[in-house]
Amino acid sequence: MRKHPVDDEDASEKRPFRPTVKMYLGLALLAYVALSTVLAQTISLNGNNTTEFGQGIFQVTACDTFIGIQLTPTAATYSGTSIGGTPYVNQSRVKNIQFYGLDTKQCAGKNLKIQLRSTSSANPLPLFTDSGSLSVDRALVSVNSNKATTPANALTIINGYGANIGYFDAYEYVSYKSSTAVYTLAFTNPLALMSDVTGVTLESATTG
Repeated sequence: MRKHPVDDEDASEKRPFRPTVKMYLGLALLAYVALSTVLAQTISLNGNNTTEFGQGIFQVTACDTFIGIQLTPTAATYSGTSIGGTPYVNQSRVKNIQFYGLDTKQCAGKNLKIQLRSTSSANPLPLFTDSGSLSVDRALVSVNSNKATTPANALTIINGYGANIGYFDAYEYVSYKSSTAVYTLAFTNPLALMSDVTGVTLESATTG
């Protein structure tokens, strides 16, 4: 396993994760979807594609526990074509996905898959570019099956080709901040336009 690219910050200031008022308000936006043996949750966001989201934290259920999800935008420097076919310039894409309150012991041995959705398409939004110019439409992380693994080392990345790359490669990396118990999965070459995102789907399933 490669050494984690970001140190376990503020280890002396560990604080338990506590939901905020904004998070409870965000629950009103949740639309719950069950898919056979796979636990899936969908967060429904704005329907008019005008409000970029990333300021609030939205809770979903996975591994029989609540997980907060937040999308962080890039700087407004990207140009391209929206999912609806409209050209855009100087807009933000989804830079990273943050996981709040992820209980790695409760989720031990699971994969967590996140896909971004838009009302303009039946397909998930392209999320990032992997090696070989592969356009990837999901973020996939694996939780170590050993419950004794420290939170800082418990989460690794499964790339667009299905290979577990550890904590990072040239296209994705995951970091952990102990003082807030937050994991951040970041993309070097993000693709999803923030204003295209109207929903987020989280699925958890047994590894393999």
